[in-house]
Amino acid sequence: MTSDTTVSKPGASDETYELTPEAVRARFDWATRQGQPMWLWPDVRIDRWLEALNAIEQLLRATLTGQPVTTRLEGNAEAIGIACYTSGVGPLLGFWLEQGVIAASPQVSAVLERHLRHNRLRMNRLCTEAVALATALTSAGVGVTVLKGLHTARYFPEPGTRPASDIDLLIAERDEDALASIMRALGYEPGLISRGPPPQQEWRQPDVSVEPRTLCFVHADDPWSVDVQTSLDRRYAPGAPMIRLDNALAARAPWSPVPEADILAQPLLLLQLAVHASCGFQSLSMLRLVELALVIRRDVADGLLSWDAFLALAERMEALGLVYPALRLCEMLVPGTIPAEVAARCTLRTPAAVRRVVDPLTPANAQRVVRYSIAEKFMWSSSRLHMIRQLLSDVVPPGIGSASGLFGVYRKRAWKIARQTLSR
Repeated sequence: MTSDTTVSKPGASDETYELTPEAVRARFDWATRQGQPMWLWPDVRIDRWLEALNAIEQLLRATLTGQPVTTRLEGNAEAIGIACYTSGVGPLLGFWLEQGVIAASPQVSAVLERHLRHNRLRMNRLCTEAVALATALTSAGVGVTVLKGLHTARYFPEPGTRPASDIDLLIAERDEDALASIMRALGYEPGLISRGPPPQQEWRQPDVSVEPRTLCFVHADDPWSVDVQTSLDRRYAPGAPMIRLDNALAARAPWSPVPEADILAQPLLLLQLAVHASCGFQSLSMLRLVELALVIRRDVADGLLSWDAFLALAERMEALGLVYPALRLCEMLVPGTIPAEVAARCTLRTPAAVRRVVDPLTPANAQRVVRYSIAEKFMWSSSRLHMIRQLLSDVVPPGIGSASGLFGVYRKRAWKIARQTLSR
């Protein structure tokens, strides 16, 4: 790798962390050839990154459970910065540092300050855009439900402590044409379409970059999109059962910035967040576990979340075993969050193949960045038919609409085999 793809040293200006689009693409190509297509940092040792993740996990646990934080976050600042970036909690740690809740070495403090400062700017823009969109759509008679980060950011100390890559909206299928007209009138252009589930249409503004400005933190000017879904139904993999959350969509409430728009109400909100976090370990970051804990604690305290209602809904959706990864790891990170009865009921409904994969994991290492396990891919396949369906989807992955896209998938697989980064 050339010097344009190295991780800049702590204390450098923001500009020295930025990469050209060509350098970003080169970094991804380098990662693919290493058999680790999600590990993008050639100058950071993986073992140091893992050490940083473990330290962050301990810090999160102590702070979120009200324990005294007696040690400061210190060590290799580059590795800690990347761990903050991949786990998603850099801005939150930066806020706690600013408030004097935690302490860090001068080098690490500079890293955390940068994470918080940039994400504050970014979330301010995304929140403004989300309000404008919801106002325009609802004024035109399009019903909108605001999903995930732009809603759940209110559970964090401030919106700037919760990174988000996009604005997620749910609309009725009958409103797709009206939404498209409004989005074009607002200057958005249609992007990628995912057949799902859930089906999703991406919308982007033409002046927003498609390449990240840096791979060290969430930059204020990093790419973002509006992702519009017409369903909440989700399936973890082609060989997994469908989770039909649309059957519970009556559980909605007004979104306070734009009361004409909706948000998911409890217990559907918790079920949707837990389903999303459990849906592929690439999503099972410590940020999502912290989010679950914050949502649960506040809504239980405010009387908005009943565990009996959650269990009844999850049982009715046949999803109780499907949220086991997220709820188990949330309880590991913030003990006392998930009642023992809820945990026991989830465990009882969870396939043994899933427990064999999930139980050895910790909040720090659950997110799939440098782990590629065949067992993970098939753990939700409960029958031969589901396994065959999963195998067929691996031969020709759904959503690959071109020969070049299919070549890219097989190229990554070939390098994983060559580098022996696949495990059983």
